[in-house]
Amino acid sequence: MHLICDCTGGDGVALDSMDVVRGFLRAAPELLGMTPISDLLVLRHEPEKVVDGGLTGDVIIAESHISIHTFPQVGAAMIDVCSCKPFDAAPVLALIKEAFAFRSVRHQIVKRMLLPSLTVSFAG
Repeated sequence: MHLICDCTGGDGVALDSMDVVRGFLRAAPELLGMTPISDLLVLRHEPEKVVDGGLTGDVIIAESHISIHTFPQVGAAMIDVCSCKPFDAAPVLALIKEAFAFRSVRHQIVKRMLLPSLTVSFAG
């Protein structure tokens, strides 16, 4: 299952905050009952055109990954939650709206190859 979100009308300060983005990446897996297997990665991109800058963050989870790309200058973000197991998208959509004060979160759910008998493990 792959939740794909295009978010607009958000709080530029929150979208430019490494702490807020890290908080989102910590909260989302816990909220969804997923298992983080990597440290959080949040990087700042500062291109020549300020409007293209922002933060990119990711957490690898045993079930796949959660990623975010922010565009603080225009109050926008792209957020993905990808999992080999099904999940209820409603709680994470509420978290996305709350964390960044988005006025609009357009989303779609793409059904991916779900492996119900798959036991995900990580020996790392």
